[in-house]
Amino acid sequence: MKADTEVESLDKTTSFKSAIRIRKDSAIWVSISPLLGIEVVRALITVDSVKFIIKEPGNKRYFIGNYDYLNEKYNVDLDYFMLQNMLVGNAIGFEREEKYKSEEDESQYLLTLKSNKRLIKALKPNDDETTSLDSTFSDQVKEKRLQKALEKSTDRNYLQKYWVNCTTFKASRIIIDDLVEKRVLEVEYDNHKDIEEQLMPHHTQLKIADLKGKFWCELKYSKVRLNKPQKLPFKITDKYEQIVH
Repeated sequence: MKADTEVESLDKTTSFKSAIRIRKDSAIWVSISPLLGIEVVRALITVDSVKFIIKEPGNKRYFIGNYDYLNEKYNVDLDYFMLQNMLVGNAIGFEREEKYKSEEDESQYLLTLKSNKRLIKALKPNDDETTSLDSTFSDQVKEKRLQKALEKSTDRNYLQKYWVNCTTFKASRIIIDDLVEKRVLEVEYDNHKDIEEQLMPHHTQLKIADLKGKFWCELKYSKVRLNKPQKLPFKITDKYEQIVH
């Protein structure tokens, strides 16, 4: 796929064009070019490694490492499968073996983990407080209430919400609320189009926020193709200097 991409991190916004190739459950290849169309970054991401080269004239660099570098640099908490699911429009963090509670929210189903029931109940606002289906908990509840709820809970310490289209059953919105780290991840998918009998979102937004700041990324896809052989060329020559993390 090709994508017009915009990223905001550390109060800096950058726009560029991306070419993305995915070999399912194996590798993600990305080429980044500014508006002039000259490639400046190429990356190869696998299940357990992150590699990229920066092709700036006079400052050619490369990096080989793991996800710790990306997560620290961009204030995120992602792994390979979360990235893959986000790029193709699947539900991040959805666990098929778990049981979910379903509520209808206009033209969508709102799914929440049944195992979160005890924690949600403990965090439920008082009668004089209000909340909404699309809100998060970590930025609303009082600290003492949160700590007591976490101490009593034997469940996980994060809450997940999934909005699923009632007609297509495709995910349209996801919120994962980490109560301990006070980090919220939100993904929105829209503008789905039929590509070889599969619905693919052509507009994706990712937002991650915690006490340190926020990370926001928007992808607008074009030229999406499925199930076609793809090469993932990636080579580091002696012209590049290693980035030491």
